[in-house]
Amino acid sequence: MDLGAEQTLLHDILREAGDIALKHFRQSIAVTTKDDNTPVTEADFAVDRHLKKRLLEAFPDYGWVSEESQTEPDRETGRVWVVDPIDGTRAFVHDRDDWCVSVALVENGSPVLAGIYRACTDDMYEARITAGATLNNKPMKVTARRKPDGCRVVAYEDALRRPEWHEPWPEMSYQKLNSMALRLAVVASGDCDAVVTLSGKSDWDLAAGDLLVHEAGGKITDFSGQPFDYGGAFLRKPNIVAAGSLLHSDLLDRTKKWSQSDHS
Repeated sequence: MDLGAEQTLLHDILREAGDIALKHFRQSIAVTTKDDNTPVTEADFAVDRHLKKRLLEAFPDYGWVSEESQTEPDRETGRVWVVDPIDGTRAFVHDRDDWCVSVALVENGSPVLAGIYRACTDDMYEARITAGATLNNKPMKVTARRKPDGCRVVAYEDALRRPEWHEPWPEMSYQKLNSMALRLAVVASGDCDAVVTLSGKSDWDLAAGDLLVHEAGGKITDFSGQPFDYGGAFLRKPNIVAAGSLLHSDLLDRTKKWSQSDHS
């Protein structure tokens, strides 16, 4: 699959988008609350406009799904850009650096190209289907951990201490990142071992990170073990578990019990 032109353009556009976001970062900006009780800022809209203009000018036959702008149907090619202009807006408005620009190109429901740019640290995570994943142009690989005991998990500790878990989770090192895309990126890079998220997420939160994890040798599914399709009619995913393949299998044995208890 030849995605060279798309990959080169996406790399450049992500940096441009990051620069736009940084011009608003730690400045006095208007913040409003959306219907789902999440914040949105003028920076989100500025980045969204830039991404949409640049990507659709270059590839006008591709579809568009974004958190902050009109969702358009897939075009003739079956390819669609799935975009979160600023993933981690809560972190952005509270002057923290755990936010990013996240873009995936999806073809027939599966991500084939992805870029996540953490502008504050100048970290660029990229992946192309069957071509591997990189962090700042260096290959990434998930960790080889097999069991959750002592692992570094990006999750909210209180969520994994809830009484609905009939089998207690082992002791783990809990990490926090507001951006869902970054949570998946640090699993792909091996900086953390796993992500477990009870709350639902949308396509734009997951599509780019999904490809990063897969191309770095890991797996990402819902709690029942089902992989995700993106860019279609159903944009919301119920829960997420991501890790290296062996650890993912162990985690899935636990999360299936949650799913089966009708708490998903």
